[in-house]
Amino acid sequence: MGQVLTIYLTDANEGPAETETFMDGDTYTVKSGDSLWRIARKCYGKGSLWQLIYQANQSRIANPDRIRTGQVFTIPVQ
Repeated sequence: MGQVLTIYLTDANEGPAETETFMDGDTYTVKSGDSLWRIARKCYGKGSLWQLIYQANQSRIANPDRIRTGQVFTIPVQ
């Protein structure tokens, strides 16, 4: 059985928002406007952890500043 990571998203104006849960090895599909920083913030609560996603997906990311809508990344549990 893999590890489970539960993400609590909040909005400063509205309080707690939806919860996203990622298990080790789950994937995330890049949406318009996403960056590795924003994805890390959604997944870990801290954008500064973007390098975890980058390191787990280096074979799919030529340039971490230029990810594309529709790319699918593995989300490692921190």
